[in-house]
Amino acid sequence: MKSSFNHWLCLTLAALLTTGSIRADEPAAKAVTAKGLSLSLWAREPQVMDPVALSFDDRGVLYVAETARRGTVDIDIRSHRDWLVGDLANQSVEDLRQSIRRWMAPERSQENAPWLRDLNGDGVHDWHDLEPIKERIRRLEDTQNTGHADRSQIFTEGFNEEISGVVAGVLPWDDSVWVTGYPELKRVRDTNHDGIADIQQTEFRGFGVHAAFDGHDLHGLIIGPDGKLYFSCGDNGFSVTNREGRILRHPNTGGVLRMNTDGSNLEVYATGLRNPQEIAFDDDGNFFAVDNDGDLREERERFVHIAEGSDSGWRLNWQFRDPGWKAITRQPDYNPWMDEHLWVPTHPDQPAYITPPLTNYSVGPGSLVHNPGTALSEAYRDHFFLIQFPVKKVTTFKARARGAGFEMVDERPILTGMMASCLAFSPDGSLFVGDWDGMWNPDGKGAIWVLDDPISASACELSSNGSAGEPPNRC
Repeated sequence: MKSSFNHWLCLTLAALLTTGSIRADEPAAKAVTAKGLSLSLWAREPQVMDPVALSFDDRGVLYVAETARRGTVDIDIRSHRDWLVGDLANQSVEDLRQSIRRWMAPERSQENAPWLRDLNGDGVHDWHDLEPIKERIRRLEDTQNTGHADRSQIFTEGFNEEISGVVAGVLPWDDSVWVTGYPELKRVRDTNHDGIADIQQTEFRGFGVHAAFDGHDLHGLIIGPDGKLYFSCGDNGFSVTNREGRILRHPNTGGVLRMNTDGSNLEVYATGLRNPQEIAFDDDGNFFAVDNDGDLREERERFVHIAEGSDSGWRLNWQFRDPGWKAITRQPDYNPWMDEHLWVPTHPDQPAYITPPLTNYSVGPGSLVHNPGTALSEAYRDHFFLIQFPVKKVTTFKARARGAGFEMVDERPILTGMMASCLAFSPDGSLFVGDWDGMWNPDGKGAIWVLDDPISASACELSSNGSAGEPPNRC
């Protein structure tokens, strides 16, 4: 027995020496990094709680989308199957509002009491109880350059209509902070520069026309190489009128939209996606996402190339053709997504109207970012970084041109064992990782970690102080 223990200990020590390190800032360090990378704690609750999305401004201030609505008042149709047919009939967010007020009318209080807490304390379990819980955007800073956040404040909060979902996207840009959360895309501003927003302005409304599945949010905010603002919508769908009067109507699928940063020319860039939580461009301006699967039989998630005008094939109603829903929907067994293999990479019988996936990949894909240039180290140049949420893994890979398309290469894990929820590269080239801490629902806890290559970071710091020779590429 003692010999076996010693053997195990030697193997464990060897594994730690070859896979990377974690700084001892946290007594219960639970994650393992790839060789050459280290992990250090930057912020911990109550500085930050239940992080969903991260984004830096050009001064190094970190904006964090925090959720309290997920799992509490964000309706998921899987828990209310008798509402399904009515939900599928909704074609606008106002239709959804009327459905919710009907499903959760005051006279149905006793029926809804087992699952809906009386959150507003009026003695009735109804749709008004969806309103008290607010979402937040938090602002975090390391003002003393110590490697730890020392200032944390709520930048803005709200987003708590009865039809509001999770605030799942945040992006500071110029003098504004863009925020996404069903049913709206909002522009938030701090005009007196005190770190607290004083203007919260709705730019567009009409996202999320179905209750459908929670977590299929409005998210993925990013500035493209063309200077336009891009964002993604899950398959809860949308019906939005842009400033020029055009109706953008795709109520039964997810997609990507883009617009000028002044709010003009909002347009649909791509459709047929299920839930691309974040989207990213490579060094050449090619556009990618890792899309969630439809929870159907042996189907898998998909690494997809998002071309302008493309349709990746997914429709919301197809997930309800699964045998588990048949008694409710009474739809035939035939499911185009599965029976025509729309989720499978290119094959001889591929329907011609879709842009097929590049490969089947991931388990529960979440945040996706691309190396902005010389971050981490040369080994990660032009790499993507993806969170696989349920399996506590962050992986990296490249997209290499292959014929008219692309292929995934150099795929490997860089962080395991952490319930990571969101990623963002900081201005200094390190990768910030949001730690959800719980499993699926918010618990008031959370952290922000910094993943970095200490050798590259140290060399860059020395060169910037004039204490070394030529700066490495990262600098």
